[in-house]
Amino acid sequence: MGILAQEPRCVLEVPAIVALPDATLVQGLAADGFAAHDERGPAKIELVNSDRGPRRILFIVETGKQVPLEVRKIQAEILKAILELARPEDSFALLTTRGPRREVPFGAAREALTSAMNEIGTGISGKNQEGGTMDTIFEGIDWFQGHKIGDAILVLTIGLESNHRVSFARVRDGLTNAHIHVFGFQLGPIIAGYYQTGFGTGPIGQTVPTAWIDPNHENLFALSRYTGSFVTLENAEGDPWKEYKLTDERMRAIRHVAQQVYKAIVEFYRIQIKGSSRNTEIGLADSIRKQLPRAEVIYPRNIQNCLEVVGSARH
Repeated sequence: MGILAQEPRCVLEVPAIVALPDATLVQGLAADGFAAHDERGPAKIELVNSDRGPRRILFIVETGKQVPLEVRKIQAEILKAILELARPEDSFALLTTRGPRREVPFGAAREALTSAMNEIGTGISGKNQEGGTMDTIFEGIDWFQGHKIGDAILVLTIGLESNHRVSFARVRDGLTNAHIHVFGFQLGPIIAGYYQTGFGTGPIGQTVPTAWIDPNHENLFALSRYTGSFVTLENAEGDPWKEYKLTDERMRAIRHVAQQVYKAIVEFYRIQIKGSSRNTEIGLADSIRKQLPRAEVIYPRNIQNCLEVVGSARH
């Protein structure tokens, strides 16, 4: 009879945020506000702390002729709303994608960010860059020298589906290895899938046309969720059946969400769980779930950070 090897039980530390669908954050929860389980059953939550340490935030902004005026206005307003709340201990950087290149490194004066923000709002002139938004996110990983907890990228884009050289999997794994969270605003439509056509064999060997849809699993929402973050959809390009109007009310709502995103980057939970290093699921305790049925615990999907190995794992 064979012996099944079991993963050692250890203490995991997981960064997490709790948010409602409108991006409002749920803060102030203690250990008894959460519940966790892995493949072996319930897992004990040892400790929950809130982290408000200094942050590094890289803005990646899609520019270029393909970006409508309304999108540019929204991008500039998102940056403005965040910088209005900026703490002195936080560091910001900016990198444009697809359009003319602009870059503001970490440590630069806030005036440089303000200047870039204003230029984004009015439209940046110059030659477009090669590559796509996915490539720029991958480049941005190297802007974070030395991992610091809470490092984050905020992507303001029409979508990730533009032509790119670096694969989705490589970008996702690079972000995971660097422990970088990716938040975002998708300012164009969601591409649910791609329509494909071809030929197949029909009755009595006849060739017949076929068609199918390949679902799109490599989008900004998937990338963000994997890194323990969230994305807001604001399709400012409009739909074929409905023209988009950027009203004062919409802009106020966008500013609110932008500032909630910044708050989610600034303060998050550090949840310590006794369990195995894989397949650990975290949710809200029943008492909190009843009060906030639409709240969601958002955390990285590849939990592998063991703080210590407990004594039973040594035998």
